[in-house]
Amino acid sequence: MIRLGLTTIFILCLSVFTYAQQLGFQFYQGVNKPMVSFEANGKALSYKSNFTSDTRIGVWIGDPYKLSFSVLMGASTVNAIYTSKEIISSFSHSSLLIDVPIRYAFLESPISSIAVGPSLGILMASSQTTNGLPVRSETILNQANYSLLAEVSFTGYTSDKLNIHPYMCYRMMLNSADSDGDNLHLNGLSFGLRMDFSK
Repeated sequence: MIRLGLTTIFILCLSVFTYAQQLGFQFYQGVNKPMVSFEANGKALSYKSNFTSDTRIGVWIGDPYKLSFSVLMGASTVNAIYTSKEIISSFSHSSLLIDVPIRYAFLESPISSIAVGPSLGILMASSQTTNGLPVRSETILNQANYSLLAEVSFTGYTSDKLNIHPYMCYRMMLNSADSDGDNLHLNGLSFGLRMDFSK
């Protein structure tokens, strides 16, 4: 079902590209709040995480004042910890992100655009320890994870060559990052500035 949805979105992107009117570069700079959800053997652990950087770069194609899509690359780093009276569990996960948001723009509105699209995360490194002892390895984690992006951008600075918009984005993982039956989801809420450069 996930692959079918991603294939459909990819075909839509190709359609937009066929009739694209403009091409430019896109840059995101902000902060991200990871949300780690882990459940094993019916027991859920509530991990706490710190803010990390949300930096992505890529190209946008289409009409920036109506319908367009982007292909972006970035990196995700999650460091989280769970503490109780019995255990201290730490978790780290690093991945390469490839995002393809499809954007619809609004004219003369405080909300400048909304975007929805798929994201592919490719595992680079991961580890988990309990009371200082390693308990998980990269071999039991999925090498590729699929997420859904939802973004809202707000009115900002606009010119012929450069547009700058504040944004807020939520990333929801569609599959479990764990391949051995445990339920591990790495969601995230990010916000910052999006810069669109026109040729």
